[in-house]
Amino acid sequence: MAHRARAAARDAADRVHVPRPAGAQRPGARRVPVRSRGAAQGRLPRADRAERPGARRGLGHGTGSAIVEWSIAAPSSRAPIPLGGRQVPSARPLTSPAPSSAPEPATDRATTPGERVYRHDVEGLRAVAILLVAGYHVWGGGRVSGGVDVFLLISGFFVGGGLLRRFSQGRGLQPGPYLARLARRLYPPLVLTLLAVVVGTLTLLPQSEWSGVSGGVLASLTYTENWRMALEGQAYAAADQMASPVQHIWSLSVQGQLFVVLPLLMLGAATLLRRLGADEARRRRVLVRGVAVIAVASFVYALVGVRVAQDVAYFDTFARAWEYLVGALLAVVLARVSLPRVAAVALGVVGLGMILATGVVVDARATFPGPETLLPILGAAAFITAGASGIHGAGRLLAWRPVAVAGGYAYEFYLWHWVVLVFALAATGREHLGWLAGSVVLIASGVIAVASRWVTTRLVPSSPSTRTTSTAPVEAPATVAADDADAVAPSAPRRPWARTVTAATVLVLTVGTPVGWLSHRAANPWTGITDLDLQANPGALTLLDPGRWPTDPDAELVPGPLEAAGDWPLEGRENCEQTNQVDTDVKVCVLGDPDAQRSVALIGGSHSANFALALDAVAREASTRVDAYIKQGCPLLLREHQPSDDRSDASCTDWNVAVMEQVVQSGTVGVVTTGTRPGFEREDVDGDYVPADYVRAWEHLMSSGVPVIAIRDTPWFRDDARACVERNGADSDQCRGDRATMLGGDVLTDAVEDDLFTAVDLSDAFCDEGQCHAVVGNVMVYIDSNHITATYQRTLAPALAAALGPVSWW
Repeated sequence: MAHRARAAARDAADRVHVPRPAGAQRPGARRVPVRSRGAAQGRLPRADRAERPGARRGLGHGTGSAIVEWSIAAPSSRAPIPLGGRQVPSARPLTSPAPSSAPEPATDRATTPGERVYRHDVEGLRAVAILLVAGYHVWGGGRVSGGVDVFLLISGFFVGGGLLRRFSQGRGLQPGPYLARLARRLYPPLVLTLLAVVVGTLTLLPQSEWSGVSGGVLASLTYTENWRMALEGQAYAAADQMASPVQHIWSLSVQGQLFVVLPLLMLGAATLLRRLGADEARRRRVLVRGVAVIAVASFVYALVGVRVAQDVAYFDTFARAWEYLVGALLAVVLARVSLPRVAAVALGVVGLGMILATGVVVDARATFPGPETLLPILGAAAFITAGASGIHGAGRLLAWRPVAVAGGYAYEFYLWHWVVLVFALAATGREHLGWLAGSVVLIASGVIAVASRWVTTRLVPSSPSTRTTSTAPVEAPATVAADDADAVAPSAPRRPWARTVTAATVLVLTVGTPVGWLSHRAANPWTGITDLDLQANPGALTLLDPGRWPTDPDAELVPGPLEAAGDWPLEGRENCEQTNQVDTDVKVCVLGDPDAQRSVALIGGSHSANFALALDAVAREASTRVDAYIKQGCPLLLREHQPSDDRSDASCTDWNVAVMEQVVQSGTVGVVTTGTRPGFEREDVDGDYVPADYVRAWEHLMSSGVPVIAIRDTPWFRDDARACVERNGADSDQCRGDRATMLGGDVLTDAVEDDLFTAVDLSDAFCDEGQCHAVVGNVMVYIDSNHITATYQRTLAPALAAALGPVSWW
């Protein structure tokens, strides 16, 4: 996703010519003299200098050497790639003739050792990868394609392989200029996309989403979005939130971090080896082995991470590093590979098939970056290896000019497709898009990607190294770049002040808007309502006793949709929110009368917490202490079989066993928990249902003499009810749901036949005879689609007290 180019003189060892068919020259190419250290290089026309999506630049050594970098937005595959011999991928030699703007025809002839050709097939592979990513985002129903993993390997193949070659030869790298050039390459397309995100968020998304998007924009600008996503992956309460228009930047953040950290590590190692007097062969051995050790360590780390906390490992940079490093090692190995044509054709077809099959046969969202990730990684490696001795079969298909050209826009397309999709869903109010609407989104994304490159190439003046052609295919935000301290600087733009002002304005709007909004929210935090005016805001009382508690049409809605997003019931209370879903430690939060000797236990996940404040008020009146055991995403249950493939599920089971043991031994007089789940979780059930695992836990407690009160869960909306109110108003019919569909009949009362079991149904506090409401009695009911605001919970206390009154032990 960026622009690329190269203009610099190479060391004498790199001054070779790229073999081309006789007379072949890129269309429209013109030769422009460029001063460099003892070599002249042709320069491509502007149209060919545009970089590939996601490409980043590496800066050359001050002596005029060049470095290649690649990423999701990899440069064009027009760069020569060595086939056979002992060479590795590198940028087009500076002494080669100016290439033409048209991709060279794919060749099926055998190549000789050390010969360099353009790998248009790999450029085409980038096009396949980005279409897989986008296609699965639009129509995949939450499945993951493996395209991002292919991008990582391609980036490692070109960038990592180029770095290994560079440092092995004893050439250095200036970190400051390198990082500056990298930023110049990656940021223009990214900032333009983020500006569109800011504008789209202000116009299409509810205010309650602005803070989350603002944080995502700032994390994207600093290439830390993957870590923000990892932290949010631990927050169960965030699982129901609207998809962020910038969450796809996590993969570019991973690549950005690898593009910075790994070159610096290699530079440090190479500098040490040079000072120790190591020759080129020894430097190569040590560096390659070092990269291999890091790759193995990263893979093992990923295996452990998937078992311990897969939702975090999925976004973890080091857990993903092995995919990039496999590409770098492939570049070293491939220099010695020469395959017969039949074997190459078969390998290419198998490799491409493995990539295409990943999203179908593997549940990547739940297993990556574990061993299942080997499917797309080995597939991409096989495809690239198949082209080591010439482009045949599947490689010839992907080297077809339209496909290769499409791959050149992978970076911009990746940046835009998700943004367009999220805003299209927000504008239409849909959850998913059909084939026609989805196709429109993809076509629009492609048009915007091409236009955005045109804008950024004119908004940010080209540097010497951006004026040459990019060379190889890559994946994300990096690209090929060559830098020469002696190269002639480009002519100054005619109106540099206009470009500077425009670029500064875009940057200020992109950064200033989210910073301003977050500062505003920080200065005006929602502190909750502890003394509710029941005459103006009766809440649940309106449904329970409408004659006494009518709804005042002129009263203000509390909390408002924006405030409701933060109106969580146990926010800020010590030990009341155990959010780490793999932690089995038992933590207790005290509600009710803290000094009472008599206690009950509230056990479960966030849906048991839906009744926490109502129970808190009722217990205070009954001089009873409430020991709350709340672990997000973990209801009170007892599984018949311990799960072995999901660490969070296993943790939930272990936690429940520990909690029940502690409750039985503590002398608690009874347990309160939630008793049902929404029926749409199971296709064969209407309304709601009682899970067998819940019943098993209740029976275990009652067999130890502990009574159980199971409260029917709140009605679940399919969409964010709070966001619906913000978009359509509190009285909108769109923010109501059919009671029969959401709840169905009474499934809880007869779930268990035991004198120690009591079923409590508070559905009448959420629904009238026909409909369930997002707003009741001028009080916002929902935080999202299923969690209840703290304010509304307090209005449930009278209903809960009435339901518990007949319970003998209460």
